[in-house]
Amino acid sequence: MNKYEWQNMPFNWSPGLAITNTGLLLSNWVQSAAFTKDFKPADLPGELCLERSRGVVFFVIEIE
Repeated sequence: MNKYEWQNMPFNWSPGLAITNTGLLLSNWVQSAAFTKDFKPADLPGELCLERSRGVVFFVIEIE
């Protein structure tokens, strides 16, 4: 993960997730264009976001 240049998500951004484990705090979200390019199929629109503290990857999908 250190090989990517990460940008913080906006302060009030949160993913559209339903979290059933109430002890899981997900607030340290970042994104990287290079990470998205390496790990998301090119034919799917959207980007990947990473929660650094817990290692959760969230796929921001764009459907038209």
